[in-house]
Amino acid sequence: MRSLSYFTSHKFLMRIQHFIERKEWEIHWGRIQMRNNARKLLSALCNSQSKDARLCLPIHFLTGKKYWYQTLFCIFSLQNHITRPIKPIIYDDGTFDHNLLQLFNDVLPLVVFKAYSELFSDFESNLPPNRYPTLHLCWHHYPHIRKLICPHLGSQGWKLMIDSDILFYRKPSLLIEQIDNPKVCLFGMDSSNYYGYPISTLEKIAQNSIPNQINVGICGINSSDLDWDFIEYAIKQLYATHGHSYYLEQALIAIHAARYPYRLAPANEYVTNPSLPEAINCTAICHHYTSESKIYYFKYNWKKVLNFNRA
Repeated sequence: MRSLSYFTSHKFLMRIQHFIERKEWEIHWGRIQMRNNARKLLSALCNSQSKDARLCLPIHFLTGKKYWYQTLFCIFSLQNHITRPIKPIIYDDGTFDHNLLQLFNDVLPLVVFKAYSELFSDFESNLPPNRYPTLHLCWHHYPHIRKLICPHLGSQGWKLMIDSDILFYRKPSLLIEQIDNPKVCLFGMDSSNYYGYPISTLEKIAQNSIPNQINVGICGINSSDLDWDFIEYAIKQLYATHGHSYYLEQALIAIHAARYPYRLAPANEYVTNPSLPEAINCTAICHHYTSESKIYYFKYNWKKVLNFNRA
């Protein structure tokens, strides 16, 4: 048995550092391969996308140059398991250029594209900076907030937004139901509370109990329920008491869920941050690849989607 001194030794720490660096390298190389192989999806995705909009499934994505290939893999993996055409509503994160826009238009016949200039103009018109200074601060320095703003600002009705780093392995009946007949909010389920702020602070703002384990990788909410004055107030309170957090978006959605009826996608079927053996077996409906599970996403599982063969 190794002594405690070994686990604090330079040799041990160097081994850990080497492992971390190797894992990061594998993720980096996997990301390059995934992006290069996304081109192989183009004809298959185009052929699988019916132009019949009557039964289409509108799904919302925020994406751009850094994530475009993940968005296409997500859409392709979902289309593999459903017969109805997907209608992607794409919100430009500010990095789309003409070539990338042309690529999406070529392979996604039903795509609706919202340019950054249009989104920002609507944002400034509907939420002027003199009245919503904190939301403007977030817009420019915390792009995640645009996942909340872009689909819902100046709009009404239910919308389903999902993250691009999700892959589907079976038919997601729950998501289809949410699109066709939404009754309450729908969210993904995390392994723990990743809200970035104390629950007590969130509950004070919400004036209600905060639900546990909400993950915004799957986010179905009603645009009509969003109160932008309240959201401005909530962010201002969080910043004043605790400062900024990477998980601000998730904290705001947890506050929203405390004020409106919701349901969570079953964690064993709609898996966030999958671990072994599920991370490799892929028996669930879908995986949302966060944190430690990125290695399985970039090293293995996009290849399963690329090689998927419809029976």
